[in-house]
Amino acid sequence: MEVKTKPKTKSIIVKAVICLAGVTAAFFLIRYLSAPSFAEGTYYGSADISGLTVAEAIPIAESEIKKILSETVISVKFAKSSEDTEAETVTVAGKDLEYTSELENFLKSAVKSKDAQKLTPKFDVSADKIESILTPAAERFKSEPKNAQITGFDFASSQLSLDNAVNGYTADVGKTAKAVAEAMEKGSNTEIIVESVITEPEVTDEDITSKYVLLASYSTISTNTANGNHNMQLALSKINATVLQPGEVFSYNEKLGDSTTAESGFLPAHAIVGGVLVDSYGGGICQPSSTLYNAALCAGMEIVERHCHMMPSSYVPIGLDATVSYGSVDFKFKNVLENPVYIFGNMSGTTVATAILGVLPNEWDEIKLTSWCDATIPKPGKPIYVVDKSLAKNDVVIVNAGYNGYRASALRKYYKEGAEVKTESLPPSNYSAKAATYKVGPGTDISRIVDGKYVEPTPEPSPSPSPDPTSEPAESQPPEN
Repeated sequence: MEVKTKPKTKSIIVKAVICLAGVTAAFFLIRYLSAPSFAEGTYYGSADISGLTVAEAIPIAESEIKKILSETVISVKFAKSSEDTEAETVTVAGKDLEYTSELENFLKSAVKSKDAQKLTPKFDVSADKIESILTPAAERFKSEPKNAQITGFDFASSQLSLDNAVNGYTADVGKTAKAVAEAMEKGSNTEIIVESVITEPEVTDEDITSKYVLLASYSTISTNTANGNHNMQLALSKINATVLQPGEVFSYNEKLGDSTTAESGFLPAHAIVGGVLVDSYGGGICQPSSTLYNAALCAGMEIVERHCHMMPSSYVPIGLDATVSYGSVDFKFKNVLENPVYIFGNMSGTTVATAILGVLPNEWDEIKLTSWCDATIPKPGKPIYVVDKSLAKNDVVIVNAGYNGYRASALRKYYKEGAEVKTESLPPSNYSAKAATYKVGPGTDISRIVDGKYVEPTPEPSPSPSPDPTSEPAESQPPEN
């Protein structure tokens, strides 16, 4: 006979499970009933957790933290000073941040107290998220330091104008983010000034005002036309406020640009071309270059390129002029001092003025110039004749009366406290002699020109006619009585 045991086994298992469940429930019930709870009057932030166990208080505390973050907004002002009225402000909202908290351990420790407590919410805000919010503004906030520099010079008062030095600023995003996180953890709606690193300029206002002096100035008087004066003023405006760094070379032509066209703003005016005075675009710009040449010499600059005119200039001593012609002849000098120099040019009325400001070297405190004529070269006696088809035969028009040539020398003398410390020869000047030049009409016999005038040839006299033959004279008759 077969014995069936399965139903009995199943019954046993069911009973065992029920028994285990009951035991487990009883265990947790006993544990729950025996779990400590917070004393009456205990608050976590603004949330009342009186009589609650740690397990019951955790979700309430979590909500309190989230509430604090949702209500907290920190303003970060990217200001470079307290007077910075245009500073950018970035807001950091707690609701956008992530946080961590040792909440369970904190509450387990706090629940042991039998006294009422005012528990301050404890949590840590992620600074990484705050940094990402602040970084774009930090990039805009960043600025490089700017050195003080001279921007103007008043020739009347010899006073300089200054572009003040400015500090450079870099936002310390890490420190600022940490400060924001700390304020956020306190639930404090506040404004924080960005933490920044200040970089001072290499050249301060004090450096300029205490060290820079007028190294040299030089002025000349213009006798040119109104157009010539316009060209001089334009040239001076182009060189004005030039900063020449140590070792840098100044080029007059580079500063002015193409002075031979109207597009650059220059007008036709008196200029010497081939030894002849003509009207040419940019006429007159050699006077500012010659004026600046003298200032550069007295400021201790090294002359790199300089050319004299074809004839001595009336506005500077012989041997101290500097002609220019765009594209071929330039005036250049190099700053051999240890500090930058500032070049200024100005025209007031007919006065052409230049000045160079810098730091005096230890070797000298004054420079003087002297020049003289070494030799005179007589102008050639044989005139130059140029055929001009617009003239009639035997017409003679003077172009240039010609002039003597000269050889000139110049010196630069350096002084220290009144004592001469060095003498330097300057570039020599050779002014070419030029014969008188005339324009003549086609077919003119130049051998008939005397002192610039055509002399008509003297006509040959006509021969006298021979007298007719005459008869013998009659014998004289005695007078009648």
